[in-house]
Amino acid sequence: MKTINIKKKTSKIQKAIKRFLTKIYKKIKSVDLLDGQRRGEIIFRRVFFLIVMAMLIYLFLLIVVGKKEDIDVEEVKAQEIVVEDKVEWVDGNRVTTKTDGSIEIVPAEVFMSKEQLDKLNEDKLKAQKIELFFRVNRNNAPLADYAEKFVEVANKYDLDYRLLPAIATVESSGGKSNFRSYNAWGWGNKGFSSFEEGIEVVAKGLKTGYIDKGRDTVEEIAPIYCPPNYKNWARSVNQFMNEIGRIESK
Repeated sequence: MKTINIKKKTSKIQKAIKRFLTKIYKKIKSVDLLDGQRRGEIIFRRVFFLIVMAMLIYLFLLIVVGKKEDIDVEEVKAQEIVVEDKVEWVDGNRVTTKTDGSIEIVPAEVFMSKEQLDKLNEDKLKAQKIELFFRVNRNNAPLADYAEKFVEVANKYDLDYRLLPAIATVESSGGKSNFRSYNAWGWGNKGFSSFEEGIEVVAKGLKTGYIDKGRDTVEEIAPIYCPPNYKNWARSVNQFMNEIGRIESK
């Protein structure tokens, strides 16, 4: 940015004005004062002239100094404008968009404690078991794509992660023959807008309607969940839960 030397220019202007005023003053002074009346008129003119010139000089300096201050402010603002990297947090990952347009992603695991990492790895293994159960043991059942959601809601509502997948296998073969739209659990008499919604609703219902009321085993859940044939239902659910548990995750 080009810097204007205001002080140097102002000094030159002041010297020029001073020389101009000196010449005028000498010329006025050289006038012969003939009488008192003429002397009074000349003195008045001199005073008036000096006052006008002083005001003009004041206004000129005010404008010049004001412009200098504006320039200084603009220079300061220009110096303060610093482009910085943009940092965002997405699903626990730190995403940094750099000034050159490149993106740096630091995974959430880097910022986790040992306990958090152990829990994360445990949940991944559980999700792998559920996915393999539906994909391999149940011939690519639709619910294979929702393994992580099963683990998520199980943690949320403090359920056995195998319970909902096992019930869905008994009721719909893993989402192949649903009771209502996306209702793979024979839950109530309603459909869902997606399997994600179904997993959430059924998990919450098991938590509030069964577990919180002391029915925390499959044998205690069965008589209410499937009263016509609850013994076979409980046996089948336990069988599938054990099958999920025995699967060796990758």
